[in-house]
Amino acid sequence: MDNSQQELLGAAGQGKNDLQQQLVPVITRAKTIIVSSDAELVIAKEVVQTIKTFQKEVDSTFDPIIERAHVTHKEALAQKKKHMDPLAEAEKRIKQLIGDYLTFVENERKKEAERLAGITRKEREIELQRIQSEIDEKLTQYTGIEEKIGALQEALADADHDRFTLVNAKLAALYAEQEKLTSEAAEKQESVNVLNLIPSPVINVQAPKVKGLSSKVNLIPQVVNAMALIKAVAEGNVPPSVIDFNMSNIKKLVNAGMKLPGVTVTEQRNVSVRSAG
Repeated sequence: MDNSQQELLGAAGQGKNDLQQQLVPVITRAKTIIVSSDAELVIAKEVVQTIKTFQKEVDSTFDPIIERAHVTHKEALAQKKKHMDPLAEAEKRIKQLIGDYLTFVENERKKEAERLAGITRKEREIELQRIQSEIDEKLTQYTGIEEKIGALQEALADADHDRFTLVNAKLAALYAEQEKLTSEAAEKQESVNVLNLIPSPVINVQAPKVKGLSSKVNLIPQVVNAMALIKAVAEGNVPPSVIDFNMSNIKKLVNAGMKLPGVTVTEQRNVSVRSAG
């Protein structure tokens, strides 16, 4: 802090004490003002003029210090920016390189996962085809047994006791074989059903990990059809908070006499008092 600034601060401190003593009466008076007649209106106006006079004194006391501090602050910010900008640019460049590499690795990871998943799907299809072939073979044998059983059942019609006994024994063997083949075929079919219900395994190819480094993909929105977005808000499909209302423009329009849908207006009177001449 230079000597001139110290002098200004010292003077401001003294001026502050003097002003505080002078301000007490007018502030106390302002708290007791009542405006219920023309005479009281004139008194209120004069008190406001006195307040404005003291406001000018406050400005003249503190503005030089504020201006000097502002200049110092501005110079400090400029020096900081001079040193910070190259660092920020360097950081931005390296982060861009890191982001590009991670995006490349992620794309390659997805391609590799898809490739491995494709291999797994092919292996699964081969296994299903193998099991289905076994079932078809069992069904082929099953059809042959049915024909043999049918022939033996016809032979029972006019068979004597001995022949009946031998044919029944053969039928019992064929029925047992038929039941066994049917059971095995059902088991194979159940295996196919289970495999069909099991989703293809997810292939997880790990992304690179570096201690102290992390990243995430953010979606960057861009409004390309403002009316479509506004319509979605109006229909209640999108929260109104996505729209930033320009209250300054809305205020200008209603004060120009325009009636805006969805906007209510309340009156507020602004009073202006000129300083005493």
